Amino acid sequence: MENSCDFSSAEVRELREALRADIGPAAITLTDDEIRQMAAHNLNLLRVFTRIVVAQHERGLPWPHEINASEGN
Repeated sequence: MENSCDFSSAEVRELREALRADIGPAAITLTDDEIRQMAAHNLNLLRVFTRIVVAQHERGLPWPHEINASEGN
């Protein structure tokens, strides 16, 4: 897993703006390190989920978007 501080200052600013748009002005109270840690955690979760989905597809299961398309979503 990558270091939680691998996010640049510019990326942290973008994340802060996205959080502020989503949850409001309280997002500006988060420190850069807190944002980096949360982003790294979510990125790690995305990596794990992606590995699971790929492994399932290799066993013959459809991709998630194929399931959603067949359900009319």
